[in-house]
Amino acid sequence: MSEEKSTRLQKGYWFDNPFKIGQKRAEIFSDLYINRTRLTLEKDNFHPEVIVEFYLNQPNATYRIDEALALLRIGTGFFKEDKFVDSWGKLIVKALYNGEKAKIGEPVIIVEGDYQHFCHLVPIAQKILAGRFEITEAITRDGIQLPIYYCRDDLNKKSLEETIRWGIVPEDLITVYGSAAIAASKFITSSSVSIIPVVSLDKNCINAAYKITRMTAQQQWGVCFKKMDEIEISDLNLIKKFRKKLDKSSFGWVKIMLLTGLSGLKNPNVLKAIKAKQFPIDVVGLTDYSASYEYNSRIVPINGKPKYIENPRLKIVK
Repeated sequence: MSEEKSTRLQKGYWFDNPFKIGQKRAEIFSDLYINRTRLTLEKDNFHPEVIVEFYLNQPNATYRIDEALALLRIGTGFFKEDKFVDSWGKLIVKALYNGEKAKIGEPVIIVEGDYQHFCHLVPIAQKILAGRFEITEAITRDGIQLPIYYCRDDLNKKSLEETIRWGIVPEDLITVYGSAAIAASKFITSSSVSIIPVVSLDKNCINAAYKITRMTAQQQWGVCFKKMDEIEISDLNLIKKFRKKLDKSSFGWVKIMLLTGLSGLKNPNVLKAIKAKQFPIDVVGLTDYSASYEYNSRIVPINGKPKYIENPRLKIVK
């Protein structure tokens, strides 16, 4: 191991604070639903090999790369009989250096390996890269606590909050299982809580959401459309089309949730339309993940020939 590689991972403050290392390994700062992703994979003894890419939402110089890598270094692994087993050495990690410029969508860190061993670290690393970790610790420590705007007055708000807290099936779990129905059947949650599959709000969302609904309708409270970038009226029209498709297919009881960040509601016309209940949205949830925080991540299962963005500028991290 070169001196450059060995010193690179000593700069993050995680290495200087054993208490913080213990907290990361115990997962208490990770999102509740991400922790349940890991519990689901562990219970099912499923070890999906994946590639996770961290990338920029806007062109910029990269910062906090070493700190995010340090987190992955000390937190990757699993507990066996209350003893932490470090599995960092089984990952393939590549990254840019702090200060290097990156384009929109260009990976700045790529992690390849057993997703079960590092999935709980992905959202925290993303926040570190974006410089938002200290702010969001308090929000995520006790799980998902979304500011919720209720678009319908007849909803049981207490019951709905419990459903949102426990029932959202993460996108990453659907991705690694390759099926919303399988992910829903494996997902660890309370048996009394209905599930809410998450679907990206894009041009393919209507067919994707309808397919999920047909497979999981009996377990389902509704569908959550997620978009962190700025939402346009055209996006809301997609939701309207999906509502019509549901009603036509006797799924009128399935509800619709919109999940976004603060930057998603920058368009005043969109915000006005939602408040005026011009579109069939039952609930809007605001999460602390936001495109304005600069960084995002995507997961690619290693199955056959994975489709991901190559970046020859990335250097191996050991």
